[in-house]
Amino acid sequence: MRPSIRFILFVSVALIASFGACDAALGFSETPYAGRSDYGDSCWYSNCHAVANTDGTGPHGNYSTTSQTCSLCHTLHDASNSGIKLLPQATVTSMCFMCHDGTGSPGSGVYGAIIGRGLTVGAEHSVNATSVVPGGDPDGGSATVAFSESGLLGCGDCHSVHGNNTVARFAGERARSSSNDTFRNTELRSTRLLKTRPGVATTSVAEYGSDWCLSCHLGRSSGSAVVHNHPVESSLTTSAPYVYDRVPRMYSNSSTSTQVLGTMGRLGTDPATGLTRVRHNRAFVMPWPRTTLQTGHLPICMQCHEDTRYVGEVGAVAASVVSVRDGSSSTDNPRFQNFPHETLGYRMLVESTRTAYTDDLCLNCHPLAQLP
Repeated sequence: MRPSIRFILFVSVALIASFGACDAALGFSETPYAGRSDYGDSCWYSNCHAVANTDGTGPHGNYSTTSQTCSLCHTLHDASNSGIKLLPQATVTSMCFMCHDGTGSPGSGVYGAIIGRGLTVGAEHSVNATSVVPGGDPDGGSATVAFSESGLLGCGDCHSVHGNNTVARFAGERARSSSNDTFRNTELRSTRLLKTRPGVATTSVAEYGSDWCLSCHLGRSSGSAVVHNHPVESSLTTSAPYVYDRVPRMYSNSSTSTQVLGTMGRLGTDPATGLTRVRHNRAFVMPWPRTTLQTGHLPICMQCHEDTRYVGEVGAVAASVVSVRDGSSSTDNPRFQNFPHETLGYRMLVESTRTAYTDDLCLNCHPLAQLP
């Protein structure tokens, strides 16, 4: 039997077994977890990605000394030209796509879902295709960077496959729900396997925020001598910068002046209603006059660059609803949750596109009454 066929058969059998029970022999579930029947999803109900025992890292971390997870990704005698990594695929990215693939029917995963739904990708971080970083030069221009996969950007440049040296856990908004928005990932706090030193960064970033983006997009910083961008919050502008998991957001969808400090992602408990499992768009708008929480601070990158959605405005923030996975419903808001891998919007902007630009994005924070 050819090595490639043998490996495919091995992985197929392993994945089938893991979906059914996540047996301890696979090493996913280093600590037993009873699961919850109301989740109704074998991947989440069993142990593979249960937040109670893996912090959202799935098979990418929390290994024990008796773990047998290694063989799911590494092969001793059938490795390709990836050398000492002992991978059956040629690159780390191609290994990632064995599970995080976007070529399913009609599209799933971090890449491919948008095209799979018959739409056009507006912007993406192109893996295995580019070494150019927009704003990567300190003067604001583009820069060519020597990334990890023969100079090209790969998944391993931003993500730590084994969960080592990652940013602090944060509450993201993405829900890979196979049924509805109240099931899996109710408030999944995870590192998203994001490296503290993404790309070719030489300094560490502890939390996911503007400083993490600026590790590569050096020329987009507002604290440097040359500024070519909208002012942005970072450690160069303040000693205690806001980050994705700690940023001013509107207290409720109907609030016009009251803000609270918290995550841009899913709320464990909504302070305005007491409800749990709440997703929201409240961090994408700013009241006028500004609140004390905004004094001395600037927006973070993610308040303008995120999954394409309709935000609404102060006092009428649009509800965020994701009813099915991977953009299957055209009425979901946001429809796709693929940021920062790919988005519908031009330059990954929340509310504007290159072909149909409007001032919606600007007016989220600069109401007409405030303009000179």
